[in-house]
Amino acid sequence: MQPFISGFRTLSSSFKKRPWLSLGQIVAGLLVFLGFFLTVSFVSAITPHEAALTGDAVMPTHWEAGIMNHGEYYRWYTISNHPILFGISLAVFVGSAGFILLSGTIVTWLEERNKK
Repeated sequence: MQPFISGFRTLSSSFKKRPWLSLGQIVAGLLVFLGFFLTVSFVSAITPHEAALTGDAVMPTHWEAGIMNHGEYYRWYTISNHPILFGISLAVFVGSAGFILLSGTIVTWLEERNKK
């Protein structure tokens, strides 16, 4: 239990030292999940024709694409018809993950440098 409390104190002091960076990391953390969901949805979407070939649940034929979720499809899009939206979702995913990693690395580096 002691390492958890110590880690929480470190997190709390980091938030007090750099509130804007910490808030940015929290927002980026939420955006990572959103970007991941959108990117994976684009990559795994199938057309109604492909769904008919699999023999799974019936997808409405007027949909562009869909994704199987708990035995039913939810409506989605194909990368070929919406490359800009796919690019945005991929950029949100990679950019927010990169921000979290880079900001954490820079903060750690600065703290180590200031200790010397």
